Amino acid sequence: MVKLSDYIAVAEKVLIALVLASILSVLLVQIALRNIWNTGFFYADIIARQLILWICFLGASLCTYHRRHIKIDLVNRFCPESISRWFRLIVDLFCVVVCILLAKAGYVFVIDEYQTGAMLTGNIPQWIFLVIIPVSLCVMAGRFFLHSIQEILTGDKS
Repeated sequence: MVKLSDYIAVAEKVLIALVLASILSVLLVQIALRNIWNTGFFYADIIARQLILWICFLGASLCTYHRRHIKIDLVNRFCPESISRWFRLIVDLFCVVVCILLAKAGYVFVIDEYQTGAMLTGNIPQWIFLVIIPVSLCVMAGRFFLHSIQEILTGDKS
């Protein structure tokens, strides 16, 4: 399972680079078209906003992988290691539950968008851009679960 998380992290890094390159390409072409030929793609800004959503969720998942997400550091500073270890375990397990609940809500949202046939622009369905929400939350739940197992087995806070 740890190896799978490592492979997913590599894929996330590649996806972030590709999505960022796509955003920059679309927006640079849009700027050139507007400034040179007084025209442009009416959907370029919409696509760029949707791709920023992807960067946010992929970045959040990578933060979870590296354990660089927002955390309460106060307990680690003022409590003995034995107490802060249990606190980290409880927080990781709580995050698993929250991510699973949010992933379920995200899944329902994507299914609703699919069933309504909502289009982002032209003939591009909106649900395609929203798939990142439940997928990344499931990956984060799995990573928090792995962190909690590592905490139980080794007491590792990395």
